[in-house]
Amino acid sequence: MGKGVCGAVMPVWMGALFSLVALTSLVAVPAARAEGEITARYLAAQGREIVLEIQVGTPAPGSLIVIQRTPRGSSLQKAVPLPKQSGRGEIKWLIRQPSPGTLTLRTTFAEPLSPGAVSAVIRCKDPLTGKMLTIKVP
Repeated sequence: MGKGVCGAVMPVWMGALFSLVALTSLVAVPAARAEGEITARYLAAQGREIVLEIQVGTPAPGSLIVIQRTPRGSSLQKAVPLPKQSGRGEIKWLIRQPSPGTLTLRTTFAEPLSPGAVSAVIRCKDPLTGKMLTIKVP
C-alpha cells in the first residue's frame, strides 16, 4: 500500500495506473486531416507572368482540375504545363496522376495583369474519403 493524493491509502498498482493515464493524456494527437491534403498559393499574381504553386499531399488524388480565372480579353502567350483549354477568361488544366510534392503552373500574358485580376479553383476527389473537394485560391 502507498499514499495517494491527499494522503489517502491506495494499492501501488492504482498509483501506477493513475500515472499511466496522466502520461497518455499528454501525448500529442496528430491532426485529423494532414494526409492527402491539397494546398495552393500564388507566387506571382500580377504582371505578365502568373505562377501558381500547388502542394499535393500523400496519398495524392487521381487527378486535379485547375481552373484559373483571368480578365476577359487577356491574351495568353505561354503556359507550362500546357492547359487543356483556354479562352473566355479561363485557363483549364487536367492533371492526371499528380505526384505528391510541389506542382507549379506558369502562365505568361501579352499584357501585364493588375493585382487581384487572377484567381483559381482546384477540384479533386479526396483520396481518403472519396468526396469532391473544391480549393479556392484568391
